[in-house]
Amino acid sequence: MDELLRPISTTYSTKKTQEEPLFTLSSSKQISSSHTPKATPPHAAKSTFSSSQDVLETLKSQPEYEDVISALEFVRSENPMHDGVHSQICKTLVAEIVPNYWPLFHQGSTDVPPSRDAGLLLAALKSLAGVNALVTELRVLIQEAKAETGGPKRPDLALSFGTLIDVMSLLLQPRDFVCSLWQNVAGGEAAMKKRLLAQQFVSMLAGGQIMQVTAEAEMLSGRDKDKSTWVSSGKEYSLWIARNVAVWHQRGVKDNGKICADIMSKTLRIGYPDAVFSEIFESLLLSSEENSPLFVELLGNLPTADQKRMFDALLNHLAISRLSEIPDTETQLNPKISAAAGLIRRMSASSPCYVDFLVTWLTSATGAGLGSGLAIRRAVIGALGYDREAISQVLNMSIEQFGDKLYMSHAPILQQEVHAQVVLLAAGYVFRQSSVKIKTLLRTNPYLPMVSNRLSSSNVRGRVLGMVIAETLSGLVDGANKLSFGMEETDADDVVWMKGLPKVVDEPGPITSLIRSRTSDITIPSGPPLAGPEKKPQKKKTEKVTVSKVKPIIEEIDSESEDEDLQAYAKPDSDAEDSEEDATLVTRNKPKAPVYIRTLLQYIRDTESYDKQKLALDNAALLVRRKANFGTEVADHIDELVSALLIMDDHFDIPDFYQKRLDAIVALVVAQPQLAGPILARDAFMGDFSLAQRASILSAIAIGIREVAGIDNSKYTALFPSKRLPAAMEDLYLTESARSSVTHASAGAALKPMSLTELDMITEDFTHRFVSPIAASAVDSQTGPDALKVETLSGRVTRKTTARPRIRAIPNTTAALIARSAFFPLTAHMQRAVHVHGSVFFQHPFLMATAVKTLAVCLHAAGPATLVLPQMISELWDILLALRTLAARHLNVLGSLFAAWATVLEVMQERQRELCEQYGRRIVETQEWAAEMFGKLRGGEGAGEENRVKMLVAAVLVRLREVVERYQALLWGEWGVGSS
Repeated sequence: MDELLRPISTTYSTKKTQEEPLFTLSSSKQISSSHTPKATPPHAAKSTFSSSQDVLETLKSQPEYEDVISALEFVRSENPMHDGVHSQICKTLVAEIVPNYWPLFHQGSTDVPPSRDAGLLLAALKSLAGVNALVTELRVLIQEAKAETGGPKRPDLALSFGTLIDVMSLLLQPRDFVCSLWQNVAGGEAAMKKRLLAQQFVSMLAGGQIMQVTAEAEMLSGRDKDKSTWVSSGKEYSLWIARNVAVWHQRGVKDNGKICADIMSKTLRIGYPDAVFSEIFESLLLSSEENSPLFVELLGNLPTADQKRMFDALLNHLAISRLSEIPDTETQLNPKISAAAGLIRRMSASSPCYVDFLVTWLTSATGAGLGSGLAIRRAVIGALGYDREAISQVLNMSIEQFGDKLYMSHAPILQQEVHAQVVLLAAGYVFRQSSVKIKTLLRTNPYLPMVSNRLSSSNVRGRVLGMVIAETLSGLVDGANKLSFGMEETDADDVVWMKGLPKVVDEPGPITSLIRSRTSDITIPSGPPLAGPEKKPQKKKTEKVTVSKVKPIIEEIDSESEDEDLQAYAKPDSDAEDSEEDATLVTRNKPKAPVYIRTLLQYIRDTESYDKQKLALDNAALLVRRKANFGTEVADHIDELVSALLIMDDHFDIPDFYQKRLDAIVALVVAQPQLAGPILARDAFMGDFSLAQRASILSAIAIGIREVAGIDNSKYTALFPSKRLPAAMEDLYLTESARSSVTHASAGAALKPMSLTELDMITEDFTHRFVSPIAASAVDSQTGPDALKVETLSGRVTRKTTARPRIRAIPNTTAALIARSAFFPLTAHMQRAVHVHGSVFFQHPFLMATAVKTLAVCLHAAGPATLVLPQMISELWDILLALRTLAARHLNVLGSLFAAWATVLEVMQERQRELCEQYGRRIVETQEWAAEMFGKLRGGEGAGEENRVKMLVAAVLVRLREVVERYQALLWGEWGVGSS
């Protein structure tokens, strides 16, 4: 019987000198501020310690609570120790003292400051040995939990995991932990030993082992994901290190700048560089004007590769967080642009290599802030304006690249527009410094070949950009006798503002306008309570209202005199929120549905209110659509709405949360495609979002663009809100058809909402329509000629007269809007992602497949009437050919590629000759690779998705061969006529 009763753990409580009475009289105003037991004063300890060895022996001998406190007091009073005895003390504290005494040390949660006794324990563990002891003990428990032995496992493993994780979280939580830990570790040590300690220090904190061990322990302990500690989150842990690095520099790193930079550099490899950079910028560089030298010091200690990454990240951060609200067409002096120029100039002046970074950023084939506004380019060129050599180098390199034929053929058109802006801005600064340089430039290389190549380009937009540059630079030198092509395209609204860029002057100024005060420090989420049951959310109680009782009045009513014309009211609908039996628990002051965009933003950002979050999701799509054509509310808050919706999390398990959020983003695309499209395209490729969020962004773009083109509708399509007339009055003013149309537009009951899988359904639909005629033709070729087939007369007439469905043409303005707002921003960012093999799109092929499908849907929505269709097909085809290696390894990418090629062939159905003349090389490459892929894919019964992809490959291959054969026949016919 004794074997069945085994002690799990032993807990020692504080001995009491005398029994406490059952009841104690006290004033109601005196409430204890802490539930933790009062610490025993040091003189009350039973023993004194003369050395750390005595402390170790006491801790190993199952001490009483007073002895533990006394030992911790002695450890704190001693100078920082780094000998073997101190390591053994830390190991004993973690292995024996923490499991038994932690509930007494810290009763409560990690949200409250630790008690005095808990502070003593954390101070004793504040060393490399202490952190190492916690990591080692967690690894021991992990190995024990993973052991596959036949015997029973310890039932207290989950409790032990939770205790150690909470201690680790509290130990690392201070914002100055890294700084103070290094002071404890390296204080008074020799230089040689400091270098060895520095290696251990950097490896322990920034190597990721603390985060990995804690995350694995949380997983084995069965703790819910929403209750996990910040230490187990890679992003939160990286942000914690960034904050500590910023605090360390603000306090003065002295001779430890290299160690700080090593920690920073190693943290970037955890996997969240964008978040780390943003935190450093906000906590150190943009928090105070005096902190810029500290940031320059940190930047100078980093490796060269990390310096360039941080410089690029800084420019991107300034463009998104500080300069995104400045429109491109605004060319007046702006204080924010001057402040950004002053900040960049201050940094670039500290090292010549930083100037080279800026020149490379402006002139590289994928640089100059693609996806960002003109403001960041104005700031960078304004910072380089004082350096004559650098600004002249930018102008010469930009003009040479802008006239390169290979660049003109393959660079995205948005990238070419960005570089055209750089050319015009740099030309203005060079002209003000020396007008002779511009005069000489206009008569020599590389300017003259650039103009010639641009005028002979087949790309319409590329030709216009070349003419705009030629006219503008000629106007600087020749004045009234400037060059003029006399074309309407060069005076269009979308390019005429570019002619004023050489006159823009952005003088570097103070960075005061860039500084944002952080009203509240970012608190690190600290996880669940350490002791005690979980607290359930309680509903807010309303004050009881006393109602005066009124005596009932009894009145006899004759039922015969009742007015027959009066109708009884129907029973009101029941409200689920009012189902509480206790009337005091019913919430009477419920929030109302938002009617303004700013109110919608407040509801979305209020993560503590379930009602507001649900109302925001339920009304976001409808409100955005209603406000689309009334005022500028949506346009003014478009950037805030996009970011707020994308980072919105389902904290309350709201039904259809992700569907409603997707509908809201789609509504933004439909309401303001010219603004929402580029923002969403940038966020999908460059934003710090999860895979699901990126896929949701791409799906929203595709669904919204189809609705802009008029192909699909949404149930949220509604009229502007207005009061309805009573039914009796409505009959006098509205006919039956008008009333039914109003009801349909406002309710949309016959239309279904867009689904997250709508993108796959859309591509499946038009690929099926592409494959079906080819499959039917193949069947006909196998069964014999049509004349020999047995068929009814009506069926034959029907089949002969049925025309093949064509892609519907939409107005040129709508097609141009689709290309400008969605297609070209996507191809510009995707060109960059395709050539960076470390990007998230290459690491997750399904995301690349989603992006390709989105491009195919946008091209299909634009249709064959698009004026810029050749440029769209050229950019898309280059992307598809660049993805052949990835598609050969992943079936989903392969299917998306051939779905896109099917879309190209369908859109160019009536322009096959132009297809062969302009894209002959691409057609041959695609045809050869399609034949190779067709031979590698297995088909037939049971092949599933692979069989479907093989059919699509075969259809594209057949159609390409038909196009080539028809063009060859056309050429032979022309040659025959010519030879005769």
